[in-house]
Amino acid sequence: MQNLQSLLREMGRKLRGFYIACLTKHSKKVLAYGMAIVVFLSALPITDGMFSVNVKAATADEEQEAVQTLPEIEAAKEHEETMEVTQADSNDIMIPSLKLAAKVEKEVQAADKKRVAEEIYLEIFGEEDDELLESDIVVEETVVEIVKTAEELFYESVDYSSIPQELTVNYNPDFCMELSAEQLTVLETIVEAESGGEDIYGRMLVANVVLNRVLSDEFPDTVKEVVFQNNGKTYQFSPVRSGGRYYTVTVSDTTKRAVARVLSGEDYSDGALYFFARRLTTKKKAKWFDTALNKIVEYGCHEFFGDK
Repeated sequence: MQNLQSLLREMGRKLRGFYIACLTKHSKKVLAYGMAIVVFLSALPITDGMFSVNVKAATADEEQEAVQTLPEIEAAKEHEETMEVTQADSNDIMIPSLKLAAKVEKEVQAADKKRVAEEIYLEIFGEEDDELLESDIVVEETVVEIVKTAEELFYESVDYSSIPQELTVNYNPDFCMELSAEQLTVLETIVEAESGGEDIYGRMLVANVVLNRVLSDEFPDTVKEVVFQNNGKTYQFSPVRSGGRYYTVTVSDTTKRAVARVLSGEDYSDGALYFFARRLTTKKKAKWFDTALNKIVEYGCHEFFGDK
């Protein structure tokens, strides 16, 4: 379109030049023809304008469409790039995070297991063995061994063949008390005074009754208070009365062994809180034991009772 316009303009210039040249030779004819040509050529700017307007309009439409389309293209491209970056970032963050979370959880579980093992170890042995607790495997084995030491190893160590048929042994962890020297002496002395003529099981039964009372809400909370308890009329343990055997006996090695075994948790009493020797008791007192209490076992010269 632009080439055509240039061609027409060039033709116009040449024709005007030719017209002027001819005007001098053929004035009238040339004037008439010249006017016609001038009119024709005068119309060219209109045509040129029309073409120009059309070209500009078309160009403007294309530019407007380009202006409208470019942001959409750029936005779509940016969105795709953002999605790719976001996904990459997500992978970079998520995958390591999941691995780290799993690692942390595993370490926490191991730490908890080790901490529990250390607490149990310290409770049983009273001191920390760093070398023993360094290995998780050793820690786990230590936990198993400690559990056995607390109860299972007790039963494994019991010589059942030596226990009289009428007695039943139980492990009583509440008996594992740390007594002061004074409290221990009182316990050993009352056992010797009450059952010095009995075998070791008869002595352990008396020691069991004393500790059962210490643990019961019905009686005082210490060995000495239990042994010397007086209801206002009489002592609960007759040997502590004035002039009683408690003050004259010498504690034997057998009694000491019996008390030591009881303090390690060995219990034959099934919770008994009372005992008496029927041959040394009046019928009235014996009747109270028989009617008000529940008989648990009879061994040696003593009968042992609990609350009904």
